[in-house]
Amino acid sequence: MRFRLGAVGLLGVALALGSVPDAVEPAALNLEPGPRVMVVGDSVAHQFDGDYTWRYRLAMEFKRQQAPVNFVGPFNWAYGEANNYLVHGWDSQHDAQGATTIKNYLHLPPTPEDPGRGRLDIVPTMRTYLPDVIVAVMANNDLNNGLAGTRYGIPSIRDGLHYFGRAWAEPKVDQVITDVLAEYSTFVTAVRSVNPDVKIVIAEITSQLVPGWIRDRFNAALVTRIPSTATSPVTVAPTDDARWSQPGFTVDGVHTTPTGDLLMAQRIALGIRALPDPPLPRTPAIPQMTVPWTPALIPNVRTTRHRIYLNWARPARANTVLGVRVELVDVRTGTVTRGDFEKSPTWYSAVLRPGDYRVRIQGVRVTMRTPWSPWYDARIPPRPST
Repeated sequence: MRFRLGAVGLLGVALALGSVPDAVEPAALNLEPGPRVMVVGDSVAHQFDGDYTWRYRLAMEFKRQQAPVNFVGPFNWAYGEANNYLVHGWDSQHDAQGATTIKNYLHLPPTPEDPGRGRLDIVPTMRTYLPDVIVAVMANNDLNNGLAGTRYGIPSIRDGLHYFGRAWAEPKVDQVITDVLAEYSTFVTAVRSVNPDVKIVIAEITSQLVPGWIRDRFNAALVTRIPSTATSPVTVAPTDDARWSQPGFTVDGVHTTPTGDLLMAQRIALGIRALPDPPLPRTPAIPQMTVPWTPALIPNVRTTRHRIYLNWARPARANTVLGVRVELVDVRTGTVTRGDFEKSPTWYSAVLRPGDYRVRIQGVRVTMRTPWSPWYDARIPPRPST
């Protein structure tokens, strides 16, 4: 569904406040053709300003197969809220939010320990958008929080695993997995309470912050702990992959790069294709290739009597480009100076001798790098004689 002002905009505000206005008419919000698909989850589902996103790649696979689809949900923006995707004009509606846990989707009162509980209450959202298919990409944060011990008041399981070994950690890990899966099951029950016929695709967790054997154990349990019913089938999308630990597929071991978007979209599409009477009529074939990260960085270069100053337009908020690398060349000597990663949108050189210089910049987000910008010329004028 394309973003609409009015009822949908009010709904987004109401969800943030924990209530849904009675004036929203679900039938008026779901007029586009095709099965209604709603993506829910954490930042792996939400993604960031300046990304293509795997949701875009999935939408393009539906388009390639000429399969009608209507992505629905109260939001259309990326994490950072600037709605500044690298590509626009696609159906970007969703119900995902960065830093979300499963509890955020349940009808639970907030607590001092977990003030975000219930802020995305799935039941009124289901009633409003009436999805036929739920794609759930979550539990990464739930599992990480459990392993950190923040939910149980116990020493960190992750630290204990490091110091005391797997035998010490296993029973505690099993308890964390049991608790998270119980919350997942409650979420699915809430979804089915609105639509008993809803089709559900659950993504395996992929976070490389979670040790591989724990991911394997959790993902294997998804099949048995979140079962299908006669009218509401569940498939588990095979999203966990050894390539997430390789350079170029994630920014930080968790969030996908433009290259990783293709892998994630393909695996989610396989989960959708595995549903009975699948919305995707043919086996997904999303190309797997290296995709550069290309948010435009446009430096404004100026000089004073002694320094070169740069100021650049960020393509979106800080989630997109966390820093910029600067390369400065003295044309006369060929000396190259590389600046540190700068987190502010400005940079200035050291005091320079008079002469001609060239400067360029490169955007940085953790492990990702943009291509270098074109070279820009700058001149430090001769100092006036005294």
